[in-house]
Amino acid sequence: MRKGFTLIELALVVVIISMLIGTVLGILAPTLKMMSKTKVRQGMTAAKDSIIAFASVNGRLPYPDLDNDGKENIGQSWSSATSSIPCSAFLPTLTLGTSTGADICYDPNSALLTTNTSNFCVVLYEVMKNGNSSSTPPILTTARRPQCSSPPNDSGDDGVIDPPGTGYTTGAVLLNYGNNGVWDGRQLGNNREYDLPSNPLGDDPCTSAVEEIDDIVDEVPLGELYAKICTQSNTRLLIQANDGSVCCGNSATSVSSCYLYTGESAKGCTGGVGTNCSSCSSDKSFDDLINCDWDGSGCYANSSSEKDGVVYWIYDSNNSNWDWQQ
Repeated sequence: MRKGFTLIELALVVVIISMLIGTVLGILAPTLKMMSKTKVRQGMTAAKDSIIAFASVNGRLPYPDLDNDGKENIGQSWSSATSSIPCSAFLPTLTLGTSTGADICYDPNSALLTTNTSNFCVVLYEVMKNGNSSSTPPILTTARRPQCSSPPNDSGDDGVIDPPGTGYTTGAVLLNYGNNGVWDGRQLGNNREYDLPSNPLGDDPCTSAVEEIDDIVDEVPLGELYAKICTQSNTRLLIQANDGSVCCGNSATSVSSCYLYTGESAKGCTGGVGTNCSSCSSDKSFDDLINCDWDGSGCYANSSSEKDGVVYWIYDSNNSNWDWQQ
């Protein structure tokens, strides 16, 4: 009668168990990775919702958290904190009142950090209208580029997507390094351009290197921000008379200041408040004056006050003429 297993039988059992464990781990590893990525993506979705909710109440995007205390560092943006990857600017979870996202790097569009409840939508409109132009004036923005685009980054952090058509400006970029804990994409330093996903998991499609690309990159699109926060009634440009007076829309008599809405035109008057608007000239459309506020196009440029949702009617004493001023 046998009282136990032989050494050969025990060895076979160990081999079989090892093979089973290896098979199970081989099956579980991709599943665990996918579960981890799904959890991060769910956190990013929640983060996007909290960012949009914050902007709706405060009229601006939240600043990043630069010291890992969960609070935004007002007045400091991504570029002033980060010169290389890994990043040091994170989602301000305490400011946003969310329990997820502490491990999410957060790069907001700097044009939307200094707005308020009065001008957020009109500045957002300006960014949507002009942000992808190759002649965009210096403004710290975030951009998405197709993978393997050439050149991989612009030469400077100036908001210009160059060559034109190779990417687009967005509201904010959220990124997580994935399971390997490193940034596999091609965004480096302050050239804030992030690869669009075309090969989210696998070998680097842009080089011959064999490496896992498992970064998770998401964004808060400008269009989604506008659709969820803005309407025609709150997309308004403030028209201010520093000299003379102004008319907005179908006004009959001039005033010292008024709001101009999409589809309307404004007039500048050389006379004071109460002037009949039909006698005023310098008729400008909403989009014309948006361009004026953005980069001084078609008006007297004053770079110190551009992109603030305000356009002024002035008398230019240097040139002895009346003009619009950004």
